[in-house]
Amino acid sequence: MESSEETDSVDSSKPSKVIHFTDCNNIAIGKDIVFSCGKPLQQELEELRSKTEELQQSFTSKVDALHDDNQHLRSEIRQLQKSMQQLQLQNKIMIEKIDNLEKRDSTPHILTEIQNKKLSGLEEKNSIRKNTAGKKRRRSWHGNCKEGILIKDLCTIDC
Repeated sequence: MESSEETDSVDSSKPSKVIHFTDCNNIAIGKDIVFSCGKPLQQELEELRSKTEELQQSFTSKVDALHDDNQHLRSEIRQLQKSMQQLQLQNKIMIEKIDNLEKRDSTPHILTEIQNKKLSGLEEKNSIRKNTAGKKRRRSWHGNCKEGILIKDLCTIDC
């Protein structure tokens, strides 16, 4: 188990000694010594760097895709807001049209009520005329008339 090789490291953040084993039954990590099985640590470091780079690229591409999706969603939101404003405007116009139609519908009723009041007033006048048609009343509308004759359906008058 002991085909080992010792190397000194220049970097202070790395362990001072690296011992490589070709047979890896007992692996231990000491304070300043790293034991590695089979491969040199430099090769493992390169593999980790390449994996890290792949992960970074994958992460960056996913972030870019999310950014693009975000931009697309924002544009859809703007379009939906514009559509909503147009629908609100159309709704307001329709409500105004309905209100105007209701006012028009209520206007004939108002006119009918006014006409009915006028007609009822005319009916009252006509009933008064009918009730007094046989009676003599004095009116100064006509200068020459005979007693007991209806003139222009107003009444009988004394002259």
